[in-house]
Amino acid sequence: MASDHLGTFDEAYTTRNHSKIAWQPDHKIFSVCADSVENAMELLGAIAMEWQALPVRSFGALRQGLQNAVTIYRHHRFYLDVLPRYGIVVKNDNWFEIAKLINVDKELKGEWDNQNLGCEIVLGTFDMRGMATVYYIGSDGGVQTIGQPGFIAIGSGGPYAQFWLAHRQQTCHMSILRSAYHAYEAKIMAEHNPFVGKDDIAMMVCTPKRVYILTQNQPEIEGCPVSLIRLKGMVQRYGPRDTADLDPRKA
Repeated sequence: MASDHLGTFDEAYTTRNHSKIAWQPDHKIFSVCADSVENAMELLGAIAMEWQALPVRSFGALRQGLQNAVTIYRHHRFYLDVLPRYGIVVKNDNWFEIAKLINVDKELKGEWDNQNLGCEIVLGTFDMRGMATVYYIGSDGGVQTIGQPGFIAIGSGGPYAQFWLAHRQQTCHMSILRSAYHAYEAKIMAEHNPFVGKDDIAMMVCTPKRVYILTQNQPEIEGCPVSLIRLKGMVQRYGPRDTADLDPRKA
């Protein structure tokens, strides 16, 4: 997983110290988010609680627990963001009965249909056998398992990164080094969007036994199968070439 640190807060300010990568090794949660980091952290906490209660970390159980957490959090955001605007206090999930009494049930039904989590998340984990699984949580509350080809990109630079990963024919069967390099290239491509931080990358490399977080300040870690220094050097060998020499030289 890879991201930058450029972010917006309070709808008017930007910072280059906006961490979008999060990990909870005890719950085997490894993620990168877009949009509201605060909402994403709340949702990840709900996911951790659901997964902690699982008797076994099977594929089906993980998927169901994840969907439960997202649905619960969607209700949570509805209670916090929507109901107060109608003067409704939630007690024992009685809000819909109150809505009918004050004749706003149709309006609230429309609000619920359009309810947004305020964030989107790419989340990876390992099951009880150490098999990796990646999920995408959309801002609409939808949950998808990312199987074949095995990659997804989110955020303002997502389309650029997605295009490049498809161009590289990335699959989940490639080596860690090759996959990491493709992700590194995709981050460079995402920088074509003005809202993506330039020359700024954080990369999370996950194995069943350990997680490595690589940043500009810590580009390599002992034991990690890749390093940002090596990936940057590989761009000179494998990256797209500049075509400036095709123009006629000016006298």
